Amino acid sequence: MSESERQLLHELAQRLDKQEEAVIQLLRIIATTNKKVSEISPHNKEKLPI
Repeated sequence: MSESERQLLHELAQRLDKQEEAVIQLLRIIATTNKKVSEISPHNKEKLPI
């Protein structure tokens, strides 16, 4: 494997790590939002758009 190939693989791995972090953060935001929505009122939850 050449040095440029190694460098490319390393760069791709770093990009994947960043994307994974972003996905995890989004999932946390979604989970927090869902929790807050369910705390508002079980009756109003049905009226909220999904």
